[in-house]
Amino acid sequence: MGATDEGEQVTVRLTGEAAELVRSAADSLGVTLEDFGAEAMRRHAADTLADRRLFGATDVAWKELAELLGGPAPDEAGRLRELLEDGPDEEAR
Repeated sequence: MGATDEGEQVTVRLTGEAAELVRSAADSLGVTLEDFGAEAMRRHAADTLADRRLFGATDVAWKELAELLGGPAPDEAGRLRELLEDGPDEEAR
């Protein structure tokens, strides 16, 4: 897939309803259908790849993270306990 400076052409086939939706969205932003589609595909591709990234951690770091996630932060523990004891109606008052 060698893209050139001019870009790579991608053809997309949409149903009538989907095409109208995409066209309306592009018009609402005042951009061309081509620019709208290219930006939408770029964003979706970036989000898709970001969701699939792996993050490594040492055993020590992983254990520390697990301990932190195991309960509320020390400075929030009291407030959380109050909220849990009072219930949601008490917070609204």
